[in-house]
Amino acid sequence: MLALQALRTTPAEILYHLAERAHLQTAPLQVQVLNSRYSSAAPLPTGWFIPGQEASIVLSSQGFDRAGGPLDFLFPGNLTSDGHNLVLADTRNHRVLIWNRAPRGNHPPDLVLGQKDFFKNSPGNELDQMNWPVGVATDGTRLVVADCWNNRLLVWSKYPTTNGAPADFQIQATRKGEDLIRMPYSAWTDGQVLAVANRGSGELLIWHGFPQKDRNPDVVFGDSGDLGGPRYLASDGRRLVVASYDPFRHSSEHATFFWSSIPRSDSDEYDFFMQKPSWFASFPNHSSVMLRGVFGPQGKFLALSEEGLLYGWSALPSHPEEAPDLFSGLDGLKFQAGDTSGLVYVGDTLYLSLMNGNRILGFQDLEAIRRQEADFVIGSKSPDISPHGERFILVNPNPVSDGRHLFVTSDFDQKMFVYRTLPGQTAARPDVVYHFPEGPWDTDLRDGRLVAAGGDKLWLWHRPPLNGEFPDREYRGRIGTVHFRDAKGVALDRQGRLYLADEQAGKVWVFASSEPGFFEAPLATLDVSHPRRLSVSDEHLAVVVQTGYERGDLLQVQIFELQDLKNQNPSQGIRSLTNKAQEHVVQNPQDVCLVGQRILLANTFGHNILVWNDIQKALDGLPADMILGQNQEEPSSSPLASRNRVVMPGALSFDGSYLWVGEFKFSQRLLRFDVQAGPEARLPGGS
Repeated sequence: MLALQALRTTPAEILYHLAERAHLQTAPLQVQVLNSRYSSAAPLPTGWFIPGQEASIVLSSQGFDRAGGPLDFLFPGNLTSDGHNLVLADTRNHRVLIWNRAPRGNHPPDLVLGQKDFFKNSPGNELDQMNWPVGVATDGTRLVVADCWNNRLLVWSKYPTTNGAPADFQIQATRKGEDLIRMPYSAWTDGQVLAVANRGSGELLIWHGFPQKDRNPDVVFGDSGDLGGPRYLASDGRRLVVASYDPFRHSSEHATFFWSSIPRSDSDEYDFFMQKPSWFASFPNHSSVMLRGVFGPQGKFLALSEEGLLYGWSALPSHPEEAPDLFSGLDGLKFQAGDTSGLVYVGDTLYLSLMNGNRILGFQDLEAIRRQEADFVIGSKSPDISPHGERFILVNPNPVSDGRHLFVTSDFDQKMFVYRTLPGQTAARPDVVYHFPEGPWDTDLRDGRLVAAGGDKLWLWHRPPLNGEFPDREYRGRIGTVHFRDAKGVALDRQGRLYLADEQAGKVWVFASSEPGFFEAPLATLDVSHPRRLSVSDEHLAVVVQTGYERGDLLQVQIFELQDLKNQNPSQGIRSLTNKAQEHVVQNPQDVCLVGQRILLANTFGHNILVWNDIQKALDGLPADMILGQNQEEPSSSPLASRNRVVMPGALSFDGSYLWVGEFKFSQRLLRFDVQAGPEARLPGGS
């Protein structure tokens, strides 16, 4: 077949195809064929959605209100201890787990708070419920939980002894008539001082004298914007360390702030901060000095970075250039950390909570840390294995369906799940799992052809790969005459054209066919600000774009008319969905789905899906005709992971019967919403 192809191509193109085929044979693309068994969903009668309807099933999850058990952690958060016990904020299971004696192996906890038992995980805002708890702190008598998405601290004045015991009171505090506590991420207390990293307001809150009821803090530090979004704090009762995201008003480098004594007034400045010390150049693939710290035995200070490096100093650093004496995690055992990870010492044993690793690692001495060999693990069969692979959970699930098959990719996990038929049941296992060398950011499926793109890779299958088939074409850094390196969007239309978005280049290229020849130039090149995911209909192309960070309008959507593309005149027809309609504010949408003249928007920071029955209404700034994933009459900006509520929707696909919604970053569910019977005409699927 290659010889026949060579007869109608140039020598340069022959060499390109030879190299491409050699790469396909040796690329580290791996495939698992599982041949799973699950009930299948049939096409539904023609119809459309109704406001506020419930999802019918959920994938990339144990199920609605299902936690899986006492040792099934779901992106766990911080740890604390009274010196004997162990307390874990199991963040996305909306619960706190307590071991009365810190375990030295994979032993179940003794107690659960936030839920009635170990098998439920519904969020709520009562005193016996939680919604995304991240931070935990104790002085041995009291227990404090930073209940992040409820914007409060929960306080138990004495340690609870029964499952689901309610907190004694909550702390929200006020400032100018509004709640002061917003998205608390971390807490520390010794019974005399209570300190909180208040991520939502970018401030450090400190109470001198442990509060006996809801009252305002004595210290509020952060008005200058230096702290950005504080994520984690550590103290030994005298000194204080705060790890912060986007400090100094959106700096591109994270930082860690050091106080030699706990602040007693709003004006008590930090002594110094670490942002990018010279010694960090030894770690070229790690860019974050946002250090989650813990004070250990003999005055040691250990800290875990967001990327999963563990650093150790024999004493707390005294200046920003002080290099660690120990580091671990470059090779061997990988510390799969993340935004909510934490660490605590219980005696001489160090416990690490790994958000993205979904387990706790235990090290009984520094030599075990140097060897990168955990002495034990909690929440997994092995220190090296995240249990989420066995549970088929994806971070950032991105679906595409044609009404017969379902494909789900993840840029974070670098995987693609293949369902040969549309799953009709919750928590269905995929039939095939692809492991990519680089994570696909976007996919599309049209007329039997599947395309996926991410980074400098684009993969194309001529037929849906239902049995683990390798791609028929793989483009690496070049497609036609175009060079690309940061593919964030891809789409196919009914005419067989291929659309590719490169965020770094600021371009969307349109090719006449889905397999451009080596010297084939694009039909059109659109200059777009940081383009991401794409959707195309018979008349329009929709592009998610990133605009000015400093203005707060991070992501918007631009609409192009396809007739303009044909005429090589893309400057006409560009529109932006704006925030004119205050009833349904567009907040950082990650994806868009065109269905005929309708437009569906994954309104990520609004935690809903906005639906307009006519594109022009959206372009004119009129309110959406419908809201999915929230109460239509009372839309709320507070996220709540339930059957009729979505959390940070980031990816959409409609196949004529079902709308598949993938949640982004702070939730991992893939929800299916079914059309309701009605007079609407069925439209073919796609992205």
